[in-house]
Amino acid sequence: VSISAITSDGATVNWVPGYQESAWEMEYRPLSDTNWTSMGTVTSMSEILTGLTANTTYKVRMRSDCGGEYSYWTETDFTTACGAIAAPWSEDFEGYTDQMNPRWTEVFPDCWTLVAQYTGAAMNEIGDQIDTLPQIYRAFNTTEGGNYTLRMHFNSLIAMPELDEDVDLANVRLSLNVRQPYWRYKLQIGVMTDRDDPETFVPVAVVNNSGKDMTYFECGFNNYQGEGRYIAFKNIGNSENDPYCTNYLDDITLTYVDPEECVMYLPYEEDFEAYVPNGEPYCWEVITEDVALTSTTKPMVYAGFNTTDGGQNTLRMRNRCVYAMPHMMS
Repeated sequence: VSISAITSDGATVNWVPGYQESAWEMEYRPLSDTNWTSMGTVTSMSEILTGLTANTTYKVRMRSDCGGEYSYWTETDFTTACGAIAAPWSEDFEGYTDQMNPRWTEVFPDCWTLVAQYTGAAMNEIGDQIDTLPQIYRAFNTTEGGNYTLRMHFNSLIAMPELDEDVDLANVRLSLNVRQPYWRYKLQIGVMTDRDDPETFVPVAVVNNSGKDMTYFECGFNNYQGEGRYIAFKNIGNSENDPYCTNYLDDITLTYVDPEECVMYLPYEEDFEAYVPNGEPYCWEVITEDVALTSTTKPMVYAGFNTTDGGQNTLRMRNRCVYAMPHMMS
C-alpha cells in the first residue's frame, strides 16, 4: 500500500494485489481518532480520499475480500499538506509539546518555514546547537496564561504558513506580543514571495525595545506593493559582525480591517516623508475653529527646514486649527 497525490484535503491510496484477489475492504481515520471511516469494498488499484483535514496524519488499512473471507489488515500512515491560512487566524504556540525542561524543545511550529539560520564563520560552532535554533520555547512572561512562545535567536528568518489567495494584505492587520531582553535587539516584520529565498523578504515594520516583558504590537500591510503570500519575521542583531539577537513571539493573530476605515497601529510613527509637499497625510483630519482655510493656511505636508534624521518634510499648521491623527485600532 502506498500514498500519492497528497494535498491539504485529499490523497490517493494505491496498492498491488498480493495474489489473485480482485476486491478489497478499505478504511481510514485520523491518527488521533479511534473511529474508522469505511470506503466499503473497492475493486480498482487506487482510491481517492477527499474531505481530509490539512496538516493531519491519517492511518489507512486494507485487507483482501475473498468472497467473505478476509486477509490480515495492511496499514500505512500519511500526513496531509499544510493548507493556506486566512483571517481570522491565530497561533499561540501551545499544544505542540508538553516538554518543560530544558526550555528549548527542538519543536518548530507546524506549517511554518525556517527560511534562513545564521551560519557565519564567527558563529559556526554554536550556530548548530539546539539552543540557538528558532523553536517553541518554555518561557517566562508569556501572555494569556500560556507556557510557550516562539524563540528566535541570532539572525534567523522564519515565515508563517502561506496566505490564502483570496486574502488581500491591504485589508489585514497582524498583531502579536514580543519580548526583547536587550534594547539593541530588533525584529523586522515583512512579506516574502518565495519562502525558500531570503532575498524576497520585504520589511514593512520594525519592533525595537519592546522591553523585558511581553509587549503588544500591531501592524498593517497597506503600504506593501508586492505579491508575496508569506508573512515573515527576521531577527536583526547588533551589527553585521555581531549577530547575537533574541526575540520571543507570542499570540500572533491575523484579523480583517475594513478597507474604508482609517486606523492607527501601535506603536505609531509618522515622519511625513512618503508624501508630496503641499499634500495631506493619509487618514489625518483637519478640524477648524470657524477659520476659512486657504491653500496657504491649511495644514499640509511641508518641505520644511530643520527636520530630523535627514528627512525633508514636516507637517505645517497655521491659524486656529486642529489636526487629528487616525483613530487607534481597537
